[in-house]
Amino acid sequence: MNNKLSFHLAAAHAVLMVLLLFGSCSNKEHTVTDVFEENEIPESVVHDFFRRNGRDVSVTQARNFQSESFICIYYTDAQGMSAESHYSHGVWQLDMKRITDMEQMPVRVIEALLNMGWGDMWMATSDDRVALIVRNGIDHQLYDMRFHTPQADNSWLTCYLLINEDGTVLEQSHDGFNRSEWYRNLDDALDFVRTRYEGCDVRGHANHAGYDEFYILHDGYMKQVYFYNNYKKYKNMDDAWMKTEWELDAAHPLPDAVRMELDKIKADDTSDFAYDRVFYRETLHGHCYGLQDSRREDALTYWIPEP
Repeated sequence: MNNKLSFHLAAAHAVLMVLLLFGSCSNKEHTVTDVFEENEIPESVVHDFFRRNGRDVSVTQARNFQSESFICIYYTDAQGMSAESHYSHGVWQLDMKRITDMEQMPVRVIEALLNMGWGDMWMATSDDRVALIVRNGIDHQLYDMRFHTPQADNSWLTCYLLINEDGTVLEQSHDGFNRSEWYRNLDDALDFVRTRYEGCDVRGHANHAGYDEFYILHDGYMKQVYFYNNYKKYKNMDDAWMKTEWELDAAHPLPDAVRMELDKIKADDTSDFAYDRVFYRETLHGHCYGLQDSRREDALTYWIPEP
């Protein structure tokens, strides 16, 4: 009798364990499905998300801004990095992953960072942040970095770094750059850039104090193409285009008219201006040369129109 009772108890325990195991698996799957269903995420977006990221991710939140046809999915990837994916009108637009360890970046990015002297400043303050940005329409990965350096008056100065996956440094500046993961529709601007600068290699995008800025390799130069904020309000992209700038060699020959104008400036300048950097700027209304004395504290620059 005892043996028979023991057998029934063991069998019941086995059935219970199977039910618990099945239930836990179902709950886990239901939790992920629940996140998407409760927020009315289309099946096509869910399918694309898992196709791009695999199933070994932990989805924590999904937001559907239906009035703007915009979806943001928050998750932890297979490497344990906090991440988010953005979709607009059902089409993938951007991935962002937060970098917390230098070893999570490619060797060339680490080398570029160390060569600029930022190794000792890695995550020195709680406000420092590094993000990996992958954007639809741009083939290169972008590492967006913000570090803070202490000043003599005990304040902190923010430095913005933008580096491609191959170690190409696009930006090192103290200007106000907004976070690259903030989604913006760039389709029209990218079409303008690729049409005007045929054959260019678009290396990255930044929201520079409200202006859309693209970094492109074109004719052997790294050029920066700027568009006015909220360019959708302009009639066409020609009007929305603000300027394109790039640096020339310091020994680049200047047109005679530019040299003559520089001579006039130097005659009136009592500071013995002597340029050591040359820039070129294109705009819808004309082009000009920028002559800069970077050895001065104010980095004085004269912009002289090209005839």
